[in-house]
Amino acid sequence: MYGYPVKLTTKVGQLLEGIAFDTARDDSGNECLKLKTKSTDILVVLDQIVKLETLVANPHFSVVVFK
Repeated sequence: MYGYPVKLTTKVGQLLEGIAFDTARDDSGNECLKLKTKSTDILVVLDQIVKLETLVANPHFSVVVFK
């Protein structure tokens, strides 16, 4: 990850914002995105993400929609 601030939308419509800084597996073995939020670091299961938006201009991407 490039350390960009991002906004994630999950399949259930939850919006999460933070700095995407790594990937990892949770206790169940699911692949996750590590997200540093204002209060803590969280793991977001990749299969639950439907949209990823960067909150800063960059040369790599601005919005990714997963099907």
